[in-house]
Amino acid sequence: MGRGDEPSYDPLLWGNSPFVAEGRRVQNKLATIVFSVLYGGVFLGSFCAYHNANPKFFELDDKFLNDPANCPIDTSHRRLLEAHDQPRFDASDFASHAVAWLIISILASTAIAAAFLHLVRHHAHSLARLTIGFQMAVPATAATMFLLSGSFGPALLSGAFAALTFAVFYMWRREIGVASTLLSVAGHGLAANANLIGMTIALNIGSVFFVLPPLVGAILGFSVGDVVPNPMRENREACVDEFGVGVTCCAWQPRTGAMVYIGLAGLVAGWTMLALNQIWVYTVSGTVAQWYFSPPGTSVTGNAARSFKHAITTSLGTNIFAGLILTITNLIKQQQQQDQQNGNFSFFGFIASCLASLYEYLTKFATVFAAISGDDLLTAGRRVTDLLMRSMLEAFATTVWFPSAVMSLASVTLSALWGGAVWASYRYLHHPGGVEEKYPQSNAIVLGVLVGVVTFFVLSFLMNVLLSVLDSVFVCFAIDKDRQTVANAEMYEALLGAMEKRESDSGRGVGVVFEGPDGGLGYGRA
Repeated sequence: MGRGDEPSYDPLLWGNSPFVAEGRRVQNKLATIVFSVLYGGVFLGSFCAYHNANPKFFELDDKFLNDPANCPIDTSHRRLLEAHDQPRFDASDFASHAVAWLIISILASTAIAAAFLHLVRHHAHSLARLTIGFQMAVPATAATMFLLSGSFGPALLSGAFAALTFAVFYMWRREIGVASTLLSVAGHGLAANANLIGMTIALNIGSVFFVLPPLVGAILGFSVGDVVPNPMRENREACVDEFGVGVTCCAWQPRTGAMVYIGLAGLVAGWTMLALNQIWVYTVSGTVAQWYFSPPGTSVTGNAARSFKHAITTSLGTNIFAGLILTITNLIKQQQQQDQQNGNFSFFGFIASCLASLYEYLTKFATVFAAISGDDLLTAGRRVTDLLMRSMLEAFATTVWFPSAVMSLASVTLSALWGGAVWASYRYLHHPGGVEEKYPQSNAIVLGVLVGVVTFFVLSFLMNVLLSVLDSVFVCFAIDKDRQTVANAEMYEALLGAMEKRESDSGRGVGVVFEGPDGGLGYGRA
């Protein structure tokens, strides 16, 4: 299996596995009841909103809103003058020339995702180095170009940013090395549970049907209102603001009761999305845990189905409760960001945002542990916190965010490179001034952006699966360490090596994680 030395203790037997396969109790019933009542209320409210909708809402467009007759202050029928510049982009022109490129490029992004997974599994350290090198090369190249063009100010700023980037990555070199090892662990864990990718796609598709009702309800609630004069006009006859700048004559104003319903529907929609995401995290965690704690040389069948069954039955309330906590933390963090953008700094808001991030972090590991033990969310949170503290892993657990940072950088880098390559290729092959294509340069830009965005979406999807697998393996490793057992020698040795590498002094010889001829992970002393 690619190990440096065989463990001196026997792996766990399935009957002694920490994973609780049967006999789980229904947890967090109150959360399920509250969510069901709110979701049902929003669903029924959408029908009321539909029957009370103002027909004018469905007529809203620029022409309608720019006609003061639709929201009269007096008898004026003034219309705004609109400048009709010649468009620089034509959708039909893009569809006739660039759609084939778009389809082929998007299909190629799946090959990039497969290559990305291969790099994560077998060359995680090289992937991290290339990503970091690219992040430093971009500002350094910009500084060189500015310098050659005689723009010394921008050159100085770009050079300073490149130097700062180098300094930050140099200070984090040990953490980045550990993160690369953790990425390799996640890649091997996903390869051993390849069915998680298909299951994740199916869960995401199924989630749409549960998220749509509250979203549609919010839209229908917005339709319960009236057309009113634009408040920016301040009762002026002309459709201008206080500075004389033209604005739309009319605006749409939902009624007070509708605004309350819209807020509730938005809250339920956000809660639903996060609860569904927790169901996915729970399912992935349980699937990986069954594989991790299975006897060596055996294959676990039905592990994903078993975990999904637990997620939507006995632990449904646990996932809903976790989704509620994440909803609240997101609202707090969004409010803090909004206050910062408006220049309203609040010390208490800053503390609340920090606490929200902490609870978000704890909720993640609590959900993973609940998938293994079947506990309710609060009990799972206490147990996993005690587990990490007993094993002295609470500090190491903070390193788990580094793989996310490295993979995010890698996803952005690969997406930008692929989008840029498609843009350059299309622009080179479609010269301006052609008879058939009106705006080849605009088409090239739109094509490159779309390809880059889709590629980033695909890589982000894969990244989320890998990080969820990593969280699950990490908690399983902590359970192993606490019980002084080794259930999965390959994963145990790799994570033990990563932990010792992080905790070692820079001058001391440390272990290295390596990949054996059979593709397995191992750990040996330097």
